[in-house]
Amino acid sequence: MGAFNHLLKSLLELAQNRLELVAVELEEEKYRVVEAVFWTAIVSGLVLLALAMLTVTVIVLLWDSYRLVALVGFFILYAAAAGFGIATLKRRIRQTRPPFSESLNQFKKDREWLQGQS
Repeated sequence: MGAFNHLLKSLLELAQNRLELVAVELEEEKYRVVEAVFWTAIVSGLVLLALAMLTVTVIVLLWDSYRLVALVGFFILYAAAAGFGIATLKRRIRQTRPPFSESLNQFKKDREWLQGQS
C-alpha cells in the first residue's frame, strides 16, 4: 500500500506541475495576443493616415492634368498591397505553432516515462 500511495502522490505532483505549466503558457499567450492586437491597431491607424495624406497630396498636385490616372493608380496600388497583406497574414496563421505545445510535449514525455516504468 505504501508503494501505491507513493506512486499516486508522485502522479498528482506531476499532474500539478504540468497544469501549472499550462497556466503559465496560457497567461503568456494572453499577453502576447493583447500586445499584438494593440500594436497592430496603432500601426494600422498611423499607416492609414499617412497613406491618406500622401494620396490627397498627390491627387491635388495632379488635379489639373492627371487626376484620373492618379486615382486609378492609387486604387491599383492599395488593392495590390491589400492582397499582399492578406496572403502574408494567411501564411503567418498557418505557420504559427499550436498553443500549449510545450505542455503537450511534457505530457507526452510523462506518458512515455510511465509506460517505461510498467
